[in-house]
Amino acid sequence: MKAMKVATGLALVALLLASPLGNAHKAESTSPEPGFRPEAPAEARFLADLGGATIAVYPTIIRRAERSAHSFKSQELVIAFLNEEGTGRAIAAHKRIDRGRMLPDSQWNIFQGGLATVAGQLAEAPVDAGYSLVLEILVPDDRVVFGIQCYVVNAAGENAFSFLLNEHHQMFAAAGLVAGESQAARDAMIENATRVAMQALKQQLARVEPCAGAAPTRIPTQPASDLIDGFETGLPSGFDPHGIPLGFSTFNGDRSRARISTTPDHPPVPGERPGNSVLKLELEVDTWAGVLHRFANETVDEWLGYDWSGALELSFWFHGNDSGTRLVIDVLDNRRLCSVLDDAERYSYEFADAFSGWRLMSIPLEIMARKEIWNGAPNDGLGLSAVHGWGIAALQTDGSITFFVDDVRLRREPLMKNVPAGLSREADIWVPVNELPMFGGYEKTAWQKTTDEKFLEMVLPGFQGDRAAAAEHFARTGWNFYYQDNKTVAIKRFNQAWMLDPGNQYALWGFAVISRERGKTEAALRFYRMALDAGPAQAGLKEEYESLRRQVAD
Repeated sequence: MKAMKVATGLALVALLLASPLGNAHKAESTSPEPGFRPEAPAEARFLADLGGATIAVYPTIIRRAERSAHSFKSQELVIAFLNEEGTGRAIAAHKRIDRGRMLPDSQWNIFQGGLATVAGQLAEAPVDAGYSLVLEILVPDDRVVFGIQCYVVNAAGENAFSFLLNEHHQMFAAAGLVAGESQAARDAMIENATRVAMQALKQQLARVEPCAGAAPTRIPTQPASDLIDGFETGLPSGFDPHGIPLGFSTFNGDRSRARISTTPDHPPVPGERPGNSVLKLELEVDTWAGVLHRFANETVDEWLGYDWSGALELSFWFHGNDSGTRLVIDVLDNRRLCSVLDDAERYSYEFADAFSGWRLMSIPLEIMARKEIWNGAPNDGLGLSAVHGWGIAALQTDGSITFFVDDVRLRREPLMKNVPAGLSREADIWVPVNELPMFGGYEKTAWQKTTDEKFLEMVLPGFQGDRAAAAEHFARTGWNFYYQDNKTVAIKRFNQAWMLDPGNQYALWGFAVISRERGKTEAALRFYRMALDAGPAQAGLKEEYESLRRQVAD
């Protein structure tokens, strides 16, 4: 099926940038940050060694849809730059690192795979240098650079100072990394991309060198319980030494406002204790507004990170008005070392005020998507080992509206499998199971079963009752949304295809890819095997499965 082949350049373009080829390097907004640089275990030692260490520079990898090539001219430019800047004693490593052809994936996953490949190369063929640098330039269609990745690792293969760049960074977008038809133009594009990468490296180093010897930040705290906020002790607030609001605060865009308070005067929460207080959120929003709880110490003057490792869901009681208002719940994940900004990485889930009264909402953390707010945040996945806060906001309201929130807590077992006593799965619980592969495997409520029946009654007549044909249509639609980077709708379409035909290969393949990107490796491997068993034979499918299997084995 040509439209579904995952190895095409067009699919890679859509996945990497979610924009048509002609719109490349035209992001709606760009960040002044010189790339995304995740925290690195060997960073402190690397910074201490600057100027004196030997750095082996490998031939630059030119990653294409069909195969990888290498640029020795780019390698020479990197060596010259490092020596001129005094970063270290740069030498040439002669062995080429072959990353193979570029499969469709997020740039973050490609970056992580590159780090693993470089580490493996050093294990197989060590070099006589304290550090190694490998530049990788992503050019899926030969004439446009869609991303740059700079891997800097120590002799043990540990990440020392690696980062990535793409169209969302000003210096990348301003470079206009597009070539004409000639080979000379394409070579010039690669050389220009190399210079951009080296300028980004220079800026990255300039930003972190002043804090290289600073005291380490506070170690993440283990939460005393899974209850994050019960709103029984008010809404403490304060500021850190750099003027960033800590504790509870509001935020808003143009022509928007938010007010927060706690109150015992509210519609009764199912099962609540006498005198229970809840968060009252009064909004009037034309753009966006909401509340943030940035975690802090007891005196509310120092950031605090909590270790949420092992949590599966974030749940909270929410009192809706059935207004149709779009809302988002955010998790503020890790921050950078020595930060003087709120650069916490945001992960977000959007939902609608589509019911009246209280519902116990529980959001699987795996379905939360990274939200870019151009604050220079790390870009290393929802790690949960150093969470710095949470928030809830409305995107637009029809005049003034009031919401109530209570008992924000972590869940280490799925709510749908552990409904609290006295609550009804049908009337009191809300979990977005249609955004989990195979609906999360949960037993469906009567309402969900009725909804499924109505869906089948509506859809099947259009396919003369042929469930397999209908499934193929919804699977194709899911992949189209996936390549548009709308994975929320994509997983819903894959679920609909699977409901119509549990053996539909492309729905199962979709579950595998979504699970892989969410970090659910075991589930991804299981779905890949199911897709392979469903047939027919697909070279791209098998290649993806084997690649992930090798990654796990390594």
